[in-house]
Amino acid sequence: MPQRNDLPARADREDVLGAIEEWKRSIWPNLLLDEFTRLTDKIVAWCDRHAPHIDVGALTHFKEIVLQGIRNARAQSRPWNPTSEEQLAAAKADGECNRIKNWLSTTPTKRRGRRPATDSRDDQRIVNAWDTGNFRTYADLGRELHLTTSEVRKAIDRHRKRRN
Repeated sequence: MPQRNDLPARADREDVLGAIEEWKRSIWPNLLLDEFTRLTDKIVAWCDRHAPHIDVGALTHFKEIVLQGIRNARAQSRPWNPTSEEQLAAAKADGECNRIKNWLSTTPTKRRGRRPATDSRDDQRIVNAWDTGNFRTYADLGRELHLTTSEVRKAIDRHRKRRN
């Protein structure tokens, strides 16, 4: 599961940003109901998968209010005009979309410095083999793992320094 600050892949981000822009265009002035519900569901599903820390309850609430308003208008054979409650829900849903857009537009923070040239998991594997006590010298362990004596010694030393 993604962490709070883990941004999804670039293509995935651009896809949901496009969906948000289409969603905003599909609401006013003419509500395109099928397009609106499809895009709302797409945005909510995307947030559930990639951004669980963003609450999209306002989007789903707005969708339900709009659907109910349209059903009532059709039952009374009149055009749908948004009420003040529906406009307030639209503003809240728009705010949620803006929050998603802002989160996606941030660049992920990068760690400073050079990337390590060694893998800590490999060092851990070497240390675990050494700790078994089956090898008397680093050279014995190196022969078993197809490494030189100095590589084994450096891996154990790196692991020891990471622990401290």
